[in-house]
Amino acid sequence: MLATGAALQIADARSTRRAIDAGAQELSPSSGAAFFWWGLDRAACKHPRRALWTAVALNAFMGLVVRHNYSVGTDLLEGR
Repeated sequence: MLATGAALQIADARSTRRAIDAGAQELSPSSGAAFFWWGLDRAACKHPRRALWTAVALNAFMGLVVRHNYSVGTDLLEGR
């Protein structure tokens, strides 16, 4: 789960950079994802199920963010 989260963070950074290079503006320049993952890791000791489902939800959300970023970048590059 952590590896997927890390991969999505990398994809988010790349897709955001691509969209910005195409002319988009960053709406949330500061991401607390690393801090969140650290807290989730700590919480997993006492609440493993909650931590797992929170990680699943976070990964799903980040997947949507990455999809949106690539869509915006593509639209701007194609002149839509």
